[in-house]
Amino acid sequence: MKERVKELRKALGMTQAEFGKRIEVTAGAIYFLEQGINRVNPRIVTVICKAFGVNRNWLVDGRGGMFDEDDATVLSVSFSMLDDSDKELVKKLIVSLARKNNINPPIA
Repeated sequence: MKERVKELRKALGMTQAEFGKRIEVTAGAIYFLEQGINRVNPRIVTVICKAFGVNRNWLVDGRGGMFDEDDATVLSVSFSMLDDSDKELVKKLIVSLARKNNINPPIA
């Protein structure tokens, strides 16, 4: 699994520090995971999958594609990786599109 953690981090274009920050561990912890010094525990697997929309089967066993590809996951993970100003822009766009389609969005 250590190889897949590193492969994922590189696919996301993140440093060990950036990746660790997103899952609330240190860069050193990511280094130890990638080197196989520490095992990837089930809690970290869950956090990685949720934070980055990763296919759990791929991360654990190498089966399937790297990412979950359902629309909600793709949008949620992509949104979470934006900076605050871009998040506001996306929210405004969604509200505008909802109103255009006669939908009352739950946000203003």
